[in-house]
Amino acid sequence: MADGKNGEISMNYGTKNKKGEWEVLRLYTFKSFENGIYRRDAVLETDSCVKYQLADIPLPDGILRVDKVSVSEPTEICLGHYSLPRLNTELKETHCKVNKKEIPVISNGEYELVMIPLAGWEKVYTVYPEGLHPVSTKCALNMVSDRLSGEKIYVTLQLWKKGDGKRSFTSKELNPVKSVNVSEDKKQVTVRLASGEIKNIVFE
Repeated sequence: MADGKNGEISMNYGTKNKKGEWEVLRLYTFKSFENGIYRRDAVLETDSCVKYQLADIPLPDGILRVDKVSVSEPTEICLGHYSLPRLNTELKETHCKVNKKEIPVISNGEYELVMIPLAGWEKVYTVYPEGLHPVSTKCALNMVSDRLSGEKIYVTLQLWKKGDGKRSFTSKELNPVKSVNVSEDKKQVTVRLASGEIKNIVFE
């Protein structure tokens, strides 16, 4: 993970702190691992009023993140996927349509990554930071971001696959989640997977 001036943050949340700088989460508290859901709490190191309740659900080709974020003052937050290094070919960006949204897919010839916002996020985009990845100077990074006031639930699908140079993600691979329901009081999220399995995440 790394933090950059433009929110170039790999596999971590970034919060615009009171100094106007992007700050990643460092202070985590393990809560539980039950029913295939890994739970942690986190606070921003420079502002304990910025609180994250994190729930990760491992999937065969990725991870589903169901998170509740609370802030005392309006601010910006973002989340990055894995950073994908440039290898023997140029980094390639294509687009797919999921839930009527255009979603960027990035590839370096060996791996393909995609990040799909299912609830909460305002923007989804790709950045090409330099000096972020240890393997190469240039890399590509899927990002989502939002302007947050109060508290909000964010549901994010992060997928990856071995590239074969012929095809991108299939429709089935892009849709492992059938539905997401967030309660009005933001205390419970019900996720129905395409497999038929149901995951209930309850927040304090």
